[in-house]
Amino acid sequence: MPLLLLVSMLGVEPLPSPTRAEVIAYNLRESAARCLTAREPDGKLCRDAERPVIITGKALDELVRILRSHETYDRTRAAACFEPHHSLVFYNGTSALDEYTICFKCHNTEPGGTRVPCSDPNQCVDGERLTFTDDALGSLEKILNRAKVKGVKARRAPAH
Repeated sequence: MPLLLLVSMLGVEPLPSPTRAEVIAYNLRESAARCLTAREPDGKLCRDAERPVIITGKALDELVRILRSHETYDRTRAAACFEPHHSLVFYNGTSALDEYTICFKCHNTEPGGTRVPCSDPNQCVDGERLTFTDDALGSLEKILNRAKVKGVKARRAPAH
C-alpha cells in the first residue's frame, strides 16, 4: 500500500499545510487556441492563461477546509462533462502540494493530489473526477470572485 494512502487513511497530514494557493484561469476566450491544462509540461503558463491570482490568509484556509471536507463532494452525482477553465494549485514555499482542475460549468473537479477525502480509500484514485455539492461550489465561487479570478461563474447543477 502506498505510504501517502496509508497516512491518509490514518488521518495524518502527509504534507505540510499550504502557505498560498495560485488560481489560473485559462481557455476563457472562445476564439483562442485551447490548452489542455493551465501549465505546459515545462511549467510555463499555457498561451491562453490569465495571470495567476495568489490567495493567502483566511481565504486560503477556507479553500483548504472546503476541498478537504467529505461534505464537499457529491458521490451520488456522475460527472456530466469536464470542460475546465481553472486550475487551483496549493504551495508550501515553492513546493507544489496539490492541484485541482475545476469545471464550474458542470460542478466537477479533477484533483491531481492525494488529499481528497474518500469514504472508501480503496476507491480514492489520483485524478479521480469528483462532483461538488451545490453549497461547496457556491462557497468556492464566492472566495474566487472576492479574489477577482476571471471567469468564475457556477451554473445550475446538472441533472442527476
